[in-house]
Parts: sequence; C-alpha cells; structure tokens
Amino acid sequence: MVSSKTLKKFISEYPSIPTICLPKAILNRCKTLSDCVFSGKSTHQSRIPTKVLEKALKDLASAKLLSGTYADFEELYDKVDDLLRPIKGIGDTAIYEFSVRIGNNLLTPKVLPDKYVYIHGGSKEGAKKLLGKSRLSFRMEKSKFPKDLQQLTSVEIEDFLCTFRHKL
Repeated sequence: MVSSKTLKKFISEYPSIPTICLPKAILNRCKTLSDCVFSGKSTHQSRIPTKVLEKALKDLASAKLLSGTYADFEELYDKVDDLLRPIKGIGDTAIYEFSVRIGNNLLTPKVLPDKYVYIHGGSKEGAKKLLGKSRLSFRMEKSKFPKDLQQLTSVEIEDFLCTFRHKL
C-alpha cells in the first residue's frame, strides 16, 4: 500500500509528465471511426495485426454505433465489448481505448467514464498495488479509490494507475 503522502506526490507530478498509457494526443485526434481504431497502432494496439483491427472497424461500422445515444459510458463500453470481444486478438485494453476515443470524439454529447474506473493491463497492475488487492473487477467505482485520487477524472485515474504502476 502507498502512503497518502507518496500518493499526493505522484498526483502532483501527474499533470506534468507525458502519459504513456493513454496519450492525450491519441485520445483527442480521432475524427472518424477509423481514426479511433487505428490511432493506437503506434502504442497499445501495435501488436494487434492490421487485419484484426480492420475486422474490428468493420464490426463497429456495421453496428451503426455512432447513430445511437448512450445513457452513460458503461452502455457504450458494453456495446463495444459485445461487438469486439469475439474477435481473436482484441482484448480489454483495446475495447476500453476504442470506447474512450469514440465517446470523446465522435459522440455528441461526449460519453466518457464518470462513476467507474476501468481496470485492465497496466492500470490493473497499478490498482492491485495501490489498493492491496489481488482480485479486482474490470470496472470499479471511482469511490473505491483513495480520496486524493478521486480529484482526477475516471480516465485520468486509469491512466495514472498505468503510468505509475512501477512506483506504487
């Protein structure tokens, strides 16, 4: 477990460091559904074969994902998850990042995580260390995290956990 003082120090450093887990440039540069799928090819999705990403794009497009309205991010995420989970090579991180990019850039109004923090990959490693738990749900209430961390958005908490996972 990390002390409150150490956590506050990391939180104060967070805005000034280049994030490695969900780079803000990628989060904000999607103009089309294709951008939302392929913009991560240089980072997290670098190991996903292009054919797999093309299949994901085709499935998202044919589902008319952008013509729907979503009560919250959970509804959007669950729809993307239902569409893409069956595709071999698409996992938790890709589903989360596609959902965040689509919700942030292609939907009006924007649909982003609010009540929940999504835990996968590096953020899962960070959350286990921070919370001292070996088993975590993939979707955790923001209120389950230390008060100091709750000042960040859910997207920022996920990114913080990933970015600081080796220091926690």
